[in-house]
Amino acid sequence: MSKSGDNVANIYGRDFFYNDKFKISGLVNPQVYIGYTNWKGYDEGYIYYIPSVQVSDLAEVPEGMTGVSIPAHKYVVFRFVGFFHPDEIKGRQVGRLLVHLYRKWITNSAFKSADQFRFEYVDTSLSNDNYCELDIYQPIKDVNKMF
Repeated sequence: MSKSGDNVANIYGRDFFYNDKFKISGLVNPQVYIGYTNWKGYDEGYIYYIPSVQVSDLAEVPEGMTGVSIPAHKYVVFRFVGFFHPDEIKGRQVGRLLVHLYRKWITNSAFKSADQFRFEYVDTSLSNDNYCELDIYQPIKDVNKMF
């Protein structure tokens, strides 16, 4: 169990990105990290965070790993820019962006969340020791549309 804003996701993400992703076949871009968050269990007191990479298909998921297919949606994308290496991204920094996304942007927009997940996208080829970008993709739907 972990608290919001702690660094558990960062620790698991780094371990996965540097050690475990190479066990996966069919990587689309080995320089891209995807942090998948699903909060379907939120009412029971937990959320899932899955360090991930994009693959060409889910036919061969290594033992001990989970394959997730992200459905097509309309997304709002928020970008976090840090002037440090992406390994140093902390949950508290991303948390501030999430607070803005959910409490300010969605509340004041014509959209609402379309699903119970979001994901972070980090292209490490854009990064160096003094720069990183992290994009948060949140599925959204128009409040005024029924479907």
